[in-house]
Amino acid sequence: MQYCGKDMKEYPVLLKRPRIILNMAQALNGYISGEGGARVQISSQEDMDRVMKLRDEVDAIMIGGNTMRLDNPYLRSDKCRYRIVITSKGKIPDNANLLGNGNRLIVINEDKEENDGNISYISAGRPMDLRIAMNRLYEKGIRSILLEGGKTTAESFLKLGMVDVMYLFVGYMIMEGKGIHLFDHNKRIKDIIEDAVLMNGGVLLRLNPIKLGESL
Repeated sequence: MQYCGKDMKEYPVLLKRPRIILNMAQALNGYISGEGGARVQISSQEDMDRVMKLRDEVDAIMIGGNTMRLDNPYLRSDKCRYRIVITSKGKIPDNANLLGNGNRLIVINEDKEENDGNISYISAGRPMDLRIAMNRLYEKGIRSILLEGGKTTAESFLKLGMVDVMYLFVGYMIMEGKGIHLFDHNKRIKDIIEDAVLMNGGVLLRLNPIKLGESL
């Protein structure tokens, strides 16, 4: 399986938006997180190495506000230029790990439009229009984005038909309790699988994001 594609930096300019790669991980029974959105390690080391490679090959790594608040990720990468958070109120916690290591952070929100040190705020309207936000990112020279969740943000982009490549790592584990499912219980994904690769600790699927978005 080719993880990024040779045309990563040659995406058609007519769309006026970055190429978006969605990467998610779920357990065998469909859970992507624990109760209340608590983070659970699903990816194996081999899959984490794959994700790190993806991060190094894109211009920006993007997450939603819930992922920022619940997971407080670092989104480490030595080569990726930007980190992006989508959060309607534009509030970034003082202890957010995204603020470390001199990262340039872009905050997509409803109203705020300003630069504050390494943080740039982009207004996407009220309610937020993600198509406007992606156009603005394109204008800033961002041509490729790795979207790492969470569920609400992923579904929003899928429904708008703005995911160009989707990877789903299915870990060999069962999660108990009241966690969050990536898909509805009755949704079958076998008809939208484009490729599958066995990895240590699970299987990596490449899904058709357009068909998936149409079914949501």
